[in-house]
Amino acid sequence: MNPAHVIIAVSAIAVLTILRRNHRRRISSKDFINELPDDILISIITRMRTKDSTRMSILSKRWRNFYKFLPDIEFRCRDLIDCSSKAAQDDSNLMVEAVDRFFSLRSENSKIRYFSFCCCGLSKSHAHHFERWICSLGKLGVEELVLDFRCFTHTSDLPFSFSLVYEMPSLKSLKLDLCYLQPHMEKTQCNSLQIVILHNVFVLAGGLECILSTCLSLHTLSIDSCYFRPKSKLSVSGQNLQLKSLYILDCTCIESIRFCASNLMTFEFKSPITVDFIFEHVPQLQSIFLFVYNIDILPYIFGKLGQDLPQLKSLAFAVAPVLKNMCKGPIESNLFSKLKQLDFRFYKYTGVDLISVIPFLQSCPLLQEFHLDVSLCNTILL
Repeated sequence: MNPAHVIIAVSAIAVLTILRRNHRRRISSKDFINELPDDILISIITRMRTKDSTRMSILSKRWRNFYKFLPDIEFRCRDLIDCSSKAAQDDSNLMVEAVDRFFSLRSENSKIRYFSFCCCGLSKSHAHHFERWICSLGKLGVEELVLDFRCFTHTSDLPFSFSLVYEMPSLKSLKLDLCYLQPHMEKTQCNSLQIVILHNVFVLAGGLECILSTCLSLHTLSIDSCYFRPKSKLSVSGQNLQLKSLYILDCTCIESIRFCASNLMTFEFKSPITVDFIFEHVPQLQSIFLFVYNIDILPYIFGKLGQDLPQLKSLAFAVAPVLKNMCKGPIESNLFSKLKQLDFRFYKYTGVDLISVIPFLQSCPLLQEFHLDVSLCNTILL
């Protein structure tokens, strides 16, 4: 082989090796993330917590304003202050200032879909800040709102007037935790709100009626561990009421519940005390779940319930404690003539007489599914 050709081949190989090495270096040093378009980067930080996505703003000038376009926002006081300290009440002003600054920097062109605010220490003195935030959320088109005024050992006396809902015309879902719900007496209507969840809420007189009468699109209402005035007589009714699902769980001071809801399909109730149910007009109600700690309700379940709701197709109830002989006296033939699904759950008793259930089963001629749960009973009598 010609020596000149060998030199050329070796030189070519050396040059190619150098070029490949430089190419690898350029690739390794290339910033692929910053070459992504803004929409992709915003989509990435959307999947992070608000606390972490806000911190991303210090990376570069380009990243400085990305957090302002996040559609889902979550403010938690524990991210800013020590909620377990005695000074948390005073430190809550830091949280207020942070939220005020957030809304002052937020562009009205950047929509907020979901907003969650969890803060202890807020009181009536912060009401004007709170109302201003609600107005800002309304302008930003919020659809889901979660307001939790309880964390750790602190509670709040902050009132929530239902009139604030009318400031958010796009709101579809509202969850309130530990506040005072004040009714709004004016006949203003809310056409967007579909889901309302109340947890540990002090419902003042007229609060429930206000929700049912003004929320024309409401289809789901959950009332969990809420407080009513003593011996409250609730009325689930309203003109053009669209309510389909109702959940009332572990609420105190309820004496009776009157139903006049033509679209109601599902009702779930849990209570340590017996409550009178008055089903005046519920033609679509087909599914009921009752969890009671008082055996006094059993005669109603095995008797008048079938007369009040002949259209019932699914019935589930859990009782604690349970009587050995649950069905006392004869049961009307075909009492539940349309019932197709039946679910029994028995808790915290030493003996359950399953033979006494037979008359009830015989009153359900169309029954297709029967579920029996006695897993927490010590003794089963057959």
